[in-house]
Amino acid sequence: MFRITKLIVKNYGPFKDSIFDFTENNNTKLAEVQMITGENGTGKSSILYALTLPENQQFALQRCHDLKEGTSLIEVHYSKGQPTIMTCIKGRIKYNSSNEYVRKEFLQFRNETYRHNQFEFGMFSYSSYRNIHSARIQGTQELNTSPVEGAMNFQEEDSRQLLQWVANMKSREANAHYHDQIEKRDQTKAATERIENAIKAIIEKPFEFVFNDDPFEVNVKVDDQISSFDVLPDGLKSILSWIGDMLMRLDRMPWKNNTQVGNRNLILFLDEIDVHLHPKWQRQVLYIVQQLFPNAQIFVSTHSPFVVSSIGDAFIHELKKVNGYSRLFESELTNLGNSYQRMINEVFSIDSEFSPFLEKEIEKFYIIKSEILSGDYSKIQKANQLAVKLSKYSEEVHALLSFELKQLEKAISNV
Repeated sequence: MFRITKLIVKNYGPFKDSIFDFTENNNTKLAEVQMITGENGTGKSSILYALTLPENQQFALQRCHDLKEGTSLIEVHYSKGQPTIMTCIKGRIKYNSSNEYVRKEFLQFRNETYRHNQFEFGMFSYSSYRNIHSARIQGTQELNTSPVEGAMNFQEEDSRQLLQWVANMKSREANAHYHDQIEKRDQTKAATERIENAIKAIIEKPFEFVFNDDPFEVNVKVDDQISSFDVLPDGLKSILSWIGDMLMRLDRMPWKNNTQVGNRNLILFLDEIDVHLHPKWQRQVLYIVQQLFPNAQIFVSTHSPFVVSSIGDAFIHELKKVNGYSRLFESELTNLGNSYQRMINEVFSIDSEFSPFLEKEIEKFYIIKSEILSGDYSKIQKANQLAVKLSKYSEEVHALLSFELKQLEKAISNV
């Protein structure tokens, strides 16, 4: 399987000098997932832009340091072929080279010459800030653009192209059915069903494309309600935008063999996958994608403990800033036995369980408790009053402070 094995960056974004090793997943039934976590400004997106060189050269170049002395470096290593390297001095590219397999598959065939190529693997980059909109379609019309054109651009979105492809598939399915071409009908139907089934699994609701030829348009049916794309929730539009786009491209790419789409060798980059998603969908999205594409290597940046704890056999790379520079603080393998609370505490460094206001008030209680245990018994009434006040917020707070008061009472009685 063609995959990325290592990233080296120097004087790039918030990084001074860092090396990231990407260990291969030994579970052949699940995609290899590399998760990048960290606070805002620690360089999660910068890592993804570096990994997608040379396609996203301009994004990466913006993050290279404008140094009077020294050089900015991005070096991406692969399981096959030479590394992709970009060096910059004073914000300008000094040297740039790309891996021959990436160059052949994605740089050389970004136009209609792709028809003369047969692809061995796919690479796709998406941001969850993408969207999808309703678009007018002028009948069935063959897509002539290369299926890898724009595939590595995180932000690019083309609703018309995806909807045109869906309309084409639905039309071909209906035509094959009319002419009793059962095998052709089923193969065509499977292409759009791959998207429908993926979305259905994530949102846990019935989902399908609805095609009308008068007027000529594509809508969706969600939970038995037909709607235009424009009125869908932002989270659903975001998921549909990138999953639909990727599966459309995979269907259109000419491949060297007849391997099923789900078993293709892919490298997928997802920037802030949790944006717009309800926690329930955050728990589902990566879990579903990891199972759908077992021969994929997936790089994900996320702020969500629900995403991080949703899958096993994934690697978490935690970034932290030290003395003004980001660095890799820790890399570890996820464990499905870890709770969301543990992920919040250990991976995202959040120790509190309540709101910031309530945490401050509870801290006041513990200060008073400490003063009482030090012999200032005049504070006992104040501790009781504060406990009664705070206990009104929730049963959890009530249970916590009731326990603390009982422990306090026991401690005082033993004095």
